[in-house]
Order: sequence, then structure tokens, then C-alpha cells
Amino acid sequence: MTGNARTGLGLARAEVGRAAEAVELIRAGIAACDQTGTHLTDVYQYTVLAEAQAPNAAIDDALASAEKAVRINPQEVTDLSEAFRVRGELRLRKGLTELAESDFREAIVLSQKMSVKVPQLRASISLARLLRATGHRGEACAMLAEICGWFTEGFDTADLKDAMALLEELGA
Repeated sequence: MTGNARTGLGLARAEVGRAAEAVELIRAGIAACDQTGTHLTDVYQYTVLAEAQAPNAAIDDALASAEKAVRINPQEVTDLSEAFRVRGELRLRKGLTELAESDFREAIVLSQKMSVKVPQLRASISLARLLRATGHRGEACAMLAEICGWFTEGFDTADLKDAMALLEELGA
């Protein structure tokens, strides 16, 4: 099994709540890619690792993986916005609100530069939640309403359902 296949299997395990197994598989995937000199998906792999580590309250480990994701290959921009969003979520869990906000905003900017809407939507949801929690409901609502307005389909997806529920909660 290739390194990327192991990472993919690890991600699937993480999504069904098998975090310990997921972390082991993802680490094996990263190691396999390292052995073959394949580094095209480093940002993605470390981001997935961080997400798999987070549910087991291994926040420091998850944050270290997210830090690595953000720094390991700056030219690998495809997954960099998601890496910033994940790092922001982890920073927020540690109470590092300003750093989390900075990460969410960076994720949004990177997504805008690449014209990718789903990562931008995810980062916008994260930022909107933070803004709501810090008393900036109006800014959160306006930002989220704008990006949700771009979508003409996919309203049954988890991300758009989440965004629409948050908009409703914000009073839009």
C-alpha cells in the first residue's frame, strides 16, 4: 500500500471515530512517502494527521502537526488554506483567540487567491463562530451571508448546512 493510500485509509478511520488507528495509519503513510521521496502531499498529510489527533485531546500533538503542515512546503498551496484553518481551530481550543483569528483570515485569503470556495466556506464558518463568540455578530453574519450567496447548488452538503444553520443562529 502506498503512503498516500495509508493516509487516505487513516482519514477514513478518523471519520468513523477510530482516532488511534487513524493516527497510526497516517503516520505510516507519511513515513512511506518520506522513504520514497514523495513530498507532493506533505501539507495535506500533516493536516489530516492534526485532525486525527485532535479528538483524543492530544491538542499539543495535533497543534505540532498543524504547525508542520503550515511550514513544511509553502509551495504546496493547494491544501495550505485548510492547514491554516485546522491550526486555527486547534489554537482556538487552546484559548489562543487572536492567533486563531489570524489563521482563519489567512485561510480565507489563500482560498480567495486560488478561487476555491469550499475551503473558503470552511474557514469563513470557523471565523464566523469566533466572531460570534467575541461579540462581532454583525461582521460574522455579513461575511458568512456573502460567501453562502455564491453557492447555487450543494445545499445538502455538510459544510453548507453548517453555514446556513450558523447564519440562522446569527439572525440572518
